[in-house]
Amino acid sequence: MARTLLRLSLSVVLLAALGCPSADVVTDDDDGGDDDAGDDDDAGDDDDAGPGADPAPLAELSDGECPDLGTPGTKTFRSGGLEREVIVLFPTDPPSEMPVLFVWHGLGDTAANMAGWLRLQSFVNDNDAIAVVPSSTGNFVIEWDYANDGAEDLALFDDLRTCLVNELEADVRRFSSTGFSAGGVWTSALSMHRSTSLATIVPMSGGLVTGLGYRTPEYTFPALIASGGLGNDTWGAGAFMQDFARSSDAFSEELRDDGHLVLRCNHGGGHQPSQHAVTFLEDWALTHEFGAPSPYADGDISDLPDECGWEE
Repeated sequence: MARTLLRLSLSVVLLAALGCPSADVVTDDDDGGDDDAGDDDDAGDDDDAGPGADPAPLAELSDGECPDLGTPGTKTFRSGGLEREVIVLFPTDPPSEMPVLFVWHGLGDTAANMAGWLRLQSFVNDNDAIAVVPSSTGNFVIEWDYANDGAEDLALFDDLRTCLVNELEADVRRFSSTGFSAGGVWTSALSMHRSTSLATIVPMSGGLVTGLGYRTPEYTFPALIASGGLGNDTWGAGAFMQDFARSSDAFSEELRDDGHLVLRCNHGGGHQPSQHAVTFLEDWALTHEFGAPSPYADGDISDLPDECGWEE
């Protein structure tokens, strides 16, 4: 009963605040893992984790075969012993070496809502990109298994990464991840487990929440961390209250202490993504490449919203 109320509550907030479509609306047009990352305090200083480094090798499929990627749409396939559903969007005539953006939905939300709210079909058409929007298993109250080892959702990420590179010739150096609320927290966790597979991350109202501790990533990456204002970007009540501005600040501080380049974007509003979310994804997520300097390394962020600033 509590889980149902939590899901309904967040769904109402998302639909009202973001104007998301309802869940039944069809949206438009080596193993490669880092499971031991963080066991070595100097992991971020690995000699191979610098300019020109290669991303992790593609993982062997965990179960079954790749989904049919001949056309964009909702796909169902087996991963990690489970039947998984994922929306995969790309242009009708896809070029090779497209960048890939993973998008993870929040608590009580759906992949279809996230794809609709971010207008991902237009996003991939305009940017010659691939957008991947998984649905959670429903096995966890928090949607994604960031409080444990994350094995099921890590397997899904690894399988899709392998399939997208092999079947669509996606650019293995330009994989990035974003998500809102629980999806933003999972993006934060994913970056600590799979830093050698990601060029950059854009967690929105994510960070280090209760149940997710920091672990030093194996590879140093640039991050854009977005949230609402302190005391405003909250969800829950009483002992279950989570302030996502604080959790985002905590993640930013840990990353910066480990030498990561961090841009902090604070829209000052409540528990909702910034109105500039698509700008963040186009101008930040799609422009970074694994093993290459950030295009913002010179400090010039004049093309990004005023709500963003460097963390020192």
